[in-house]
Amino acid sequence: MAVKPNTLLAERSILVVDDERFTRALVARLLGYLGAKAVFQAENGADALWMLEGGRMAFDAVVADLEMPRVNGLEMLKEIRSGANGCRRDLPVVMLTGHSDIELVSRAMALDINGFIVKPVSQGALASRLARVFGDDVRTIRAESEYAMVDARFGADEPAPARGGLPVRPPPSPPPSPDGGMYRIALTDVAPGGVLALDVTVPSGLVLVSEGTVLTSRLIQRLKGLGDLNIVIEDVWLRV
Repeated sequence: MAVKPNTLLAERSILVVDDERFTRALVARLLGYLGAKAVFQAENGADALWMLEGGRMAFDAVVADLEMPRVNGLEMLKEIRSGANGCRRDLPVVMLTGHSDIELVSRAMALDINGFIVKPVSQGALASRLARVFGDDVRTIRAESEYAMVDARFGADEPAPARGGLPVRPPPSPPPSPDGGMYRIALTDVAPGGVLALDVTVPSGLVLVSEGTVLTSRLIQRLKGLGDLNIVIEDVWLRV
């Protein structure tokens, strides 16, 4: 049975972070229609982190813009995943974005983003993404040192970082034969537990997920969700 819009977020408290007042108000109104118990707002990542420090305020998820002054969305996410000042490290974070810059997407993936929503935000997209986030019972967070390696800076007044969240490599070549210890499978058919035999990359060679990674249900959903940004991963190579 389909979940009614006004019960989807029952008993959930959501933090909306965006420097544009109109967008904050729109997302807050949509979250209210979807049944959120409470919706709080912050106009940048710095204010959001203050609310999150040491469990000062408890939230079930954060919906945040990517580009903001003071502390941008990636910097905020990095602080959360690193547990800075007592932030809950596995807190679900969904990023709002007006574009599909693959470099920024790769860094967000490296910081274990829970999903993206393309602006302008619609009720359907918001409901679909949050339903997937809250349907994920297992949230695996990696060591803090892994997140520390991700460069979260960006902006016109900043130098371009030497590397993003993950390295750039030549696109992987298919094995010479289908029985060479790996096999190709459509992403829609991948079951949790498979191990990547080759990096998951985009045509530029930017690595989204590295060889040897175990594909959890959450990671599979994240890769599928990139389609919302017109970044389509059709298939992957798994170890036999």
